[in-house]
Amino acid sequence: KINNCEIGNRFAIWPVSVSDKKLDNQLDIYPNPTNNKIHFTAKDKLANRQPGSKIISASLFSLQGKQLANCENCNELNTANIANGFYILNIETEKGIVRQKIVVQH
Repeated sequence: KINNCEIGNRFAIWPVSVSDKKLDNQLDIYPNPTNNKIHFTAKDKLANRQPGSKIISASLFSLQGKQLANCENCNELNTANIANGFYILNIETEKGIVRQKIVVQH
């Protein structure tokens, strides 16, 4: 177990929750449901207030814990080749980690 993450032979399982409730309100994640791309942006950057939380990485996981897509220093993930269903989006920022359920629907 590393950082509340169960490590298996081929996948990792994280608790499905927001690590810090304050972070949940600082990110816009849209659209949900999605079909081709899921976008995420720090809300404070959008409002031209103080610099927003830098997004370090984002990953999309199946409900079984298999990583299906990931990116670093990005604001979107491509879901065009992901099957319809429910997934977990894990976004790591400088201020912490946000996890959100995502629906892919083509």
